[in-house]
Amino acid sequence: MPDQQRLPWAVRVGYGLGDFALVLTYQLAGLFLLFFMTDVLGIPPATAGLMMLIGLVFDGITDVGMGVLADRTRARLGGYRLWLLLGGPFLAAGTALMFASPPVSGPLLLAAALGAQLFFRAAFTVVAIPYGALSSALTQDSRERSLLTGFRLMGSTLASLTVAVAVQPLVAAFGAGDDAKGFFHAASLIGVTAAGVLVVTFLAAREKPAQAALTVSAYRLRALPRFVLRNGPFLQVAACMLCHASAQAFVLAGAPYYFSFVRGEPESLGLSMAVMIGGVAVFVPVWTVISRQIGKRLTWIIGASWSAVALLVLSTMAQALQPLFLAGMAAAAFGFAAVNLTAFAMLPDTVEFGEWQSGVRVEAALFAALTLSQKVATGIAAAGSGLMLELVGHSKLSPMAGAGAQAFGVMIFVAPALAIALSLLAIWRYPLSTALHARLVRALAWRRARRQR
Repeated sequence: MPDQQRLPWAVRVGYGLGDFALVLTYQLAGLFLLFFMTDVLGIPPATAGLMMLIGLVFDGITDVGMGVLADRTRARLGGYRLWLLLGGPFLAAGTALMFASPPVSGPLLLAAALGAQLFFRAAFTVVAIPYGALSSALTQDSRERSLLTGFRLMGSTLASLTVAVAVQPLVAAFGAGDDAKGFFHAASLIGVTAAGVLVVTFLAAREKPAQAALTVSAYRLRALPRFVLRNGPFLQVAACMLCHASAQAFVLAGAPYYFSFVRGEPESLGLSMAVMIGGVAVFVPVWTVISRQIGKRLTWIIGASWSAVALLVLSTMAQALQPLFLAGMAAAAFGFAAVNLTAFAMLPDTVEFGEWQSGVRVEAALFAALTLSQKVATGIAAAGSGLMLELVGHSKLSPMAGAGAQAFGVMIFVAPALAIALSLLAIWRYPLSTALHARLVRALAWRRARRQR
């Protein structure tokens, strides 16, 4: 790797901390928002799931507009990193409002809860889309991007672990028996923490002027579908991440109910999620080394196959002893680590493929098109979880039990296993190896040099 492509450790760590901040808030919503709406606010499960679907579709649509805006932003402080500074305070406010309990009922309660969620989704978009594109503006080297992705995933894993372990104790401490009060204060603390960490990322991950100048901004929003649909490798990565996002949403949205009403041990939610999330943190460095030897495509295939089988095994372990169940969670984490690492490491490589093909460099908007498909998939999974809760008869006043709990216990693992298995079809013929990507980068450099003559 050429010396000029190597990034300082401060940049790598600072960039990884950005995903810690984002996932801290996003994981809070993914793991507890459906539960908060149904079992704290008393909203019917199917309605709550539909509200999450609306919020996530709105989130995905605004991602596209934010992507175009970020690609066109030129500022002394950096076109992408500037948004981390501007959006942080709004993200903190939105996180707190999303877990507020307004003193209203009926349609007004639904409107208030949905409005708070939409505010959070918009604030998250303002920060997340520029952050996702920032890696392409830091380096073009595929291996260095894989390393950046490793730091990013370490940050996101640490955030997920923090939410899984800390939120329930924070709710209990702040609420003292009042879950509504506890969730609001816990969410407020998480939001403020995320905004502060984003300042650190802003200071550390400075865009290289020469690298940022590669971005071509002379395109209109209506041209984006053409760039997306002609980029075959991007479509393959998008399909894989869509499958992974829906799988993750099923597990996260259903986890609080699974441990409370299927296994009958709500206090074990934090420990079980910590084993899975902590396992991902442990295994990501292992897969980072493996990926650099066997390539990103094969890494995804092995990791996805492993995690799908592990989830199917977990679907049969509802009544298993805790040590055995935790071992199953750790096994699933091994596969998830490979999938998480590979997904975002592949995305920046498709930027160069698209530029080589069309002559236009689309970074943030391409990332936004990807997240649109992810969030629609996540919303559908959340709505499906709400519908399943409705079908098994779960409500705040009448929790699921018996055969209904057993059916839900199977669904929470089988559905994501099938989704992950589908990703194998999408990635099987992915063409961008490390060697081919390096050739594309050299060809683009030659093309730019020729244009400047």
